[in-house]
Amino acid sequence: MSSKKSQGVLTTAYDAQVGRRIRDARASLGLSQDALAKKLELPDQKTVSRLEQGRMRLSVRVAARALAQLGLSPDWLLFGEGPMMREDLRDARSALAESSAAYGTHERDRAIVALLRSALSLLERRVEEKTTNESAKP
Repeated sequence: MSSKKSQGVLTTAYDAQVGRRIRDARASLGLSQDALAKKLELPDQKTVSRLEQGRMRLSVRVAARALAQLGLSPDWLLFGEGPMMREDLRDARSALAESSAAYGTHERDRAIVALLRSALSLLERRVEEKTTNESAKP
């Protein structure tokens, strides 16, 4: 696997693939890099640019925000498989916005934790399926 070092962080072809998917999601949603930076609570447009170009690793925190704020499918974001958007995550995003407005930060944090648990469960099942399929091959 090829890799490159950018800003002291070793990045790989995988980081570039994830970056392209972030860019595609942003374009699909009609967001500027500035608007995406605000939604994902990133410092600025330059950070989004580095992420989209694969010169920056997608952190767990930013991935969680992308799932929550943009309604992206974990399989699509991390593996490039399946649909870009998830209906259940889109519903969770709406619930998150409503709970944040109605109950404040504490309830918002609880909604984020619930969303992350849901996404983690989906990813665990996906990894288990891939592992089972690969071990069944002759």
